[in-house]
Amino acid sequence: MVEVAETGREGFKKASELCPDIILLDMRMPDMDGLEVMDALCAAPATRDIPVIIITGADLSEAEQASLTGKRNFLLLEEKPADLGKILEKLETALGAGLRRQEDHSSFRPVPTKR
Repeated sequence: MVEVAETGREGFKKASELCPDIILLDMRMPDMDGLEVMDALCAAPATRDIPVIIITGADLSEAEQASLTGKRNFLLLEEKPADLGKILEKLETALGAGLRRQEDHSSFRPVPTKR
């Protein structure tokens, strides 16, 4: 099942209620930016281990990129126009690995990509 949210707050609420296997997240939204959503997801026990793929057209600063890669649930940064093949490959790998990190944080390793 795929759910869509128009805003960061709506996305966080849905993630909290539904606990999806993975989240595709934009960085620029009207009410909360992607970093704020990531912080909220990481702070909530029910959502902190849901892997997140960031897909954005925004030019992220080095500080924003560093903040993302430091998050426990960050899986991939893909710039728009997104390479769907790369995203699907990462999704398949994550799904095959069981998606959620174990307490030792070894189930997957986030790898930022830059084209």
